[in-house]
Formats: sequence, C-alpha cells, structure tokens
Amino acid sequence: MPQGKTQHASQKLWGADASQTRDHTVLDLEAVQAARRLASRYGYRIAKRLFDIMFSLLVLVLLSWVYAVVAIAIKHDSEGPVFFNQERVGKDGRTFKMYKFRSMYVDAEERLKDLQDLNEKDGPVFKIKDDPRIT
Repeated sequence: MPQGKTQHASQKLWGADASQTRDHTVLDLEAVQAARRLASRYGYRIAKRLFDIMFSLLVLVLLSWVYAVVAIAIKHDSEGPVFFNQERVGKDGRTFKMYKFRSMYVDAEERLKDLQDLNEKDGPVFKIKDDPRIT
C-alpha cells in the first residue's frame, strides 16, 4: 500500500459488499512521522538509561555487604590493592577506565611476558591451565 493512503474496507455487517473499498488520501505526514519515530527512539534511550542507572544503584546498595566481604578476603589473601583497573575501548572507540576486584597478583601484567610461550589460545586471548598469576 502506498505511503500516505489509508485503506477502508466495508463489511457486510454494515450493509455493504465486503469487496468494496475506498481510498482516502491522508495528508503527507512523513516528516511528522519521522519526528515521532526519532522522539520515541530518544525517549526510549533516555528511559532505558535511567532504568539502567537506577537498577545498578539498587543492586549496588543491596549487595554492598557482599562487596565488602570480597574486599576483605582479597586484602587478607594477598598484598596490593583490592581493585584492578585497566583502560578499555568502548563504543565508538571511546576509552574508559574499567574497575574490578583483583583476582591476580599485582605484577600479573609483567609476568605475562614470561608466560607467552605457554598460551593455549590463538589470537589476542591469553589462556593457560593453572595460571600462576592467579591469587
């Protein structure tokens, strides 16, 4: 059906033959429809972002005691900072700093150079069984 037209079919229920149709030209509102689609897309993005932030804050508050226990366990297990941070590349090539609980020794990046020949994977992924860098 062409853009800008509405199709109406009469029903026998209303006393007309069902095969009769009428075309009604509707004002060409493509620009208005495009603006509505754009607004709904931005509205969705804003609503989704707000939901993501609110949900993340809720989970952060509810699980803060678990994070504290993990931090104490890491500090008790090995010396060094509780968190590991690293520069990562995100959407559209933008870099951001990523934080996570440290699961390896502080000098794991330097030790990696000595362990390259034990790599069990091809490409940028490094994987060895019983990695000695893990705390």
